[in-house]
Amino acid sequence: MDFLVDVITSGTVRGADAYCTPEEVAEILGTDFVVNRSRRSLTHAYSVAEFSWTRSTPQDPWLGWTFKVVPPEQLLFSSVHAAVSARGFSLQPVPNGWWQPDAAVLIVVDDGRVRGVWAPHQPRPTKEFPSLNKQAVTHLRSATPAERESWLAKRRPTPEDSAEWWRTLLATIRIREQEHHGPAWPWLPLYRWALTHADLPAHERALLLSAAAPAEAVSLCESALPPITTGTTPEAVRSTRIRRALQAALGLPASRR
Repeated sequence: MDFLVDVITSGTVRGADAYCTPEEVAEILGTDFVVNRSRRSLTHAYSVAEFSWTRSTPQDPWLGWTFKVVPPEQLLFSSVHAAVSARGFSLQPVPNGWWQPDAAVLIVVDDGRVRGVWAPHQPRPTKEFPSLNKQAVTHLRSATPAERESWLAKRRPTPEDSAEWWRTLLATIRIREQEHHGPAWPWLPLYRWALTHADLPAHERALLLSAAAPAEAVSLCESALPPITTGTTPEAVRSTRIRRALQAALGLPASRR
């Protein structure tokens, strides 16, 4: 159980996280893995974990996407929860399981037992906002700056709903078209406007922009980088995770991470 608790409280598998390159993971976990590869996806399945990467074209480098750990023994969640809490980390209930926010780890629980662990994971908004629908974002795309500000003033969320409201709006914009994101993405001006106004942490806004316009997000990612931290406290784990995610978005080589 100690191994699984280490994963949950660090967001890594023996030091390898979802932002590592395939080579970096191999340096840490070894080369004994099964490869599943296509033009745009790559998976290395180890005995202890499965790491996955993705890329837009065959010419692009592999980018870390996620890893999962399926425990060989179905441990009781109550025991795992107690061990995680003993290390000073909290868990939040989410659909189908529990979430550790500092390490951004999802624990899938079924019938009281841990079925798997995934990272990184950001829970979907749990509250619905009927005003943030397809018609609304279509209108906003063609609206003038003044019309957008007027629309926002009439619908600005309460402080307790603010973060989820903005995440929902941004997600609604991003799924409007299945076009490749980039400078030519027709929804980018609206997406940029929403990010500018979004009541979200700086690192989250930087990562959201980097997913749509990597080159444009460089300065935002650099300014949002937290200081280098050490230790295993929740604060240190969270800071390290954010720093790793931003550095991966910047495309920094391993030696500079």
